[in-house]
Amino acid sequence: MVSYVTTDEATRRRVEDKLASRIPNSFAAWRSVPDLSAKDHAAASAMLNEKLFDGAIVMRVVDQQDSQTYVPTEAWYSGYPSFYGYWGASWGMVQRPGYVVSDRLVSVETAIYSITDDKLLWAGRTRMLASSSDKLMDESADRVIDELRKQQLIQ
Repeated sequence: MVSYVTTDEATRRRVEDKLASRIPNSFAAWRSVPDLSAKDHAAASAMLNEKLFDGAIVMRVVDQQDSQTYVPTEAWYSGYPSFYGYWGASWGMVQRPGYVVSDRLVSVETAIYSITDDKLLWAGRTRMLASSSDKLMDESADRVIDELRKQQLIQ
């Protein structure tokens, strides 16, 4: 079972579907166990065992940091060997005004559990600039899947 923990149901479904499509023999939690309890351990365990799940992959955002960087004004001039050259060049000065760039660094944690043994098997974090939540989750899923393949944990 693959799950993405978020209150945004559309994003959850999209991420879980992407993970399930790329990880062999996995199923999106929202499709397979939509009523899985987060509070009743015994009920959740019974439901997962009934559905014959042996493992769970869970992703969630664990941190985000905003930063701002000031890009200073940039100006350049054409040559001015004389007053008239300077005077004319001053009016033709090229300038790009300074501006502020805002970035958001987001950390996504992924944990893989054995449901049978109730033990953590693997965990990792991705950290990247988030230009959009869709792109962030797509890139996080891609990185995790690539790492799992590299470690030969999935085919």
